[in-house]
Amino acid sequence: MKLLWKRLHPHAVAPTYAHVSDAGADLTLVEGARLWPLQRKDLPVGIAVEPPLGYFYDIRPRSSTLRKRGLLVHQGTIDNGFRGPLFVYVMNLRPWPVTVRPGDRLAQIVMLRSTQPVVEEVEELSETPRGAGGFGSTGLR
Repeated sequence: MKLLWKRLHPHAVAPTYAHVSDAGADLTLVEGARLWPLQRKDLPVGIAVEPPLGYFYDIRPRSSTLRKRGLLVHQGTIDNGFRGPLFVYVMNLRPWPVTVRPGDRLAQIVMLRSTQPVVEEVEELSETPRGAGGFGSTGLR
């Protein structure tokens, strides 16, 4: 299986796996930015991708991005048929400005199997022990 990618920016870098067993390949920014507290921004990585038939890609944060930099990377789905440019959508959670630079790796791309179930409306759903219990319904411990 291959991760097919197309260069859209002269400084674009191929998605890179840090270790042989990694699920995600790092995405590298091609532009820098200064993000003010609570500011959100799409940061370009300068590539487009083509997932294999039956798969899609998910953009996810690298584990160090929030912990070390205070930047929240919003997860995003890249559908199988999408061939446009990829961006990493980030939000600065620090109370001070944070600067990102070209070459920074804030996110990773993960390939996942895609399924499309038949959508069917029903009058009733099956019963379960949990039922409609939502947040906090199982207690605090």
